[in-house]
Amino acid sequence: MAQEARALREGVRQRSGCLAPMVFALLLVAGVTIFVAVFLDPIGNVIEAMGWERVPCTIVGSRVEPAMGSKGYVPDVKFSYRYEGVLYHSSRVWFIRPTSDNMRDAAEVVRRYPKGLEAQCYVDPEKPGYAVLERGVKPELLIALVPLGLVVIGIGGLVSMMGPMVFPASRRRWWVMLRREGFGRPGKKRRVLAPGGPYTFRPRHVGKVMRFFIVFAMLWNGVIVFLVREVVDNWRDGIPGSYGWALTLFAVPMVLIGLAALIPPAWGVIKWLNPRPILTLSSTTVAIGGEINVRWRFWGSTRRVRRLRLFVEGREEATYTRGTEMYTDYEVFEVVGLVDTSEPGRIRGGQVKLGMAAGTVPTFQSEHNAVVWSLRVHGQCGRWPDIDEEFELKVVGDGEGQTIHG
Repeated sequence: MAQEARALREGVRQRSGCLAPMVFALLLVAGVTIFVAVFLDPIGNVIEAMGWERVPCTIVGSRVEPAMGSKGYVPDVKFSYRYEGVLYHSSRVWFIRPTSDNMRDAAEVVRRYPKGLEAQCYVDPEKPGYAVLERGVKPELLIALVPLGLVVIGIGGLVSMMGPMVFPASRRRWWVMLRREGFGRPGKKRRVLAPGGPYTFRPRHVGKVMRFFIVFAMLWNGVIVFLVREVVDNWRDGIPGSYGWALTLFAVPMVLIGLAALIPPAWGVIKWLNPRPILTLSSTTVAIGGEINVRWRFWGSTRRVRRLRLFVEGREEATYTRGTEMYTDYEVFEVVGLVDTSEPGRIRGGQVKLGMAAGTVPTFQSEHNAVVWSLRVHGQCGRWPDIDEEFELKVVGDGEGQTIHG
């Protein structure tokens, strides 16, 4: 068992190279560029238009025209209106001129505004020559969430990767603490130590990381639905023009990201269906040379659990810097086996004594080094995801902690 644990944990190193920051920086620049070039002015106009004046107008021209430089079509709707006694003309239906690779969508706009219709338009009081027939938020603006998502991913990635480089060692304490809570390190997230005394550990199957993936997948794919619908509309009447091809090429990687974003939530749901181990300890503090009682049971059926192992793992964590890069090394130095069984009755629940032999290294934590002891629960579930949970213990020197028997 010790060799298996060492094979899983020994030599794992986490480092921040140059490639990852470059990728995140590229995502940030791409997101900002697309958002500013395409969506900044329309979003600003949508907000400002809430205070624009509503005046009568007359549709003086309405027809479908071929789009310049492409195979698509555009609705050409012209209207006239008077503002403060001055006659103005405009051809803006909304803040973004609709362009479609199929005639049906363009004809729909023309149908809503036939020639001779008496309608209402919205005029900018500061620039009376600027007016639109429609204002407010439209589904087209939701596509702006795509470049904004790239901006968020880029900023988050740069902060995560370059945090150790930006902050000097004297101000890096908060960064090390975050890493020891599970951010940016492999393996299970560190459980908060409970006070000494009886305590029941229950796993948290939906942590912060999983909640992030769920929210991200919902938001991203919610926006991609509108993008896919626009692509389908452009291909419905045959091979599209340049606009349709550009939109399709833009949509393909966005859809692939959306599909990839569904994998972690789906995996989380499958793991959530696994039975959940519940451990009751007579104390979370174990004195060297003493022992505590450990009881286990499962919430849910254990029929899919083929083998159950309970063991205590001691590992050393060292966080240090080399030049401008931060490294974190993990090394398992001791494994204490408690339970290893394939009997269904024994898997469902039982009790065992946990003792720490003389000479055991106690729990230790400083700014850059730590000795961590955790109680590991590993269940092999065949074709289902394995159960793999850990709960932190505190090991103290003889006489420092209370040893609880019975």
